[in-house]
Amino acid sequence: MREGNEMGIEEDAVGLFIGFIVLILSAYLIAGLILLRNKSKRIGMQLVGSSISMALAFFFLFNCYFRFEVVDSVSNMTFGIGLFLIAWSISIYFTVSLFALLIKDKK
Repeated sequence: MREGNEMGIEEDAVGLFIGFIVLILSAYLIAGLILLRNKSKRIGMQLVGSSISMALAFFFLFNCYFRFEVVDSVSNMTFGIGLFLIAWSISIYFTVSLFALLIKDKK
């Protein structure tokens, strides 16, 4: 925890953050693969791509928020936030293309 007047984060919060992200992403991937098991392989790959890029986005966010005890380098945090946004955008791209493939497959 941080010293002084700065607001720190509890030690167990980091583990809970990681645990919930792993739980939610795993449930997202497993439920999606079960629901899409009879669809084409390309649709499944879009779901896997979305899951991987979302996991990377949370990894970059985690590193940016929890790794720096004292914000000594704004450029490092800005770079981390930029990587988070890129990975999150890729995840959104995969999700939108998954929906487009599902709509196209339904017609």
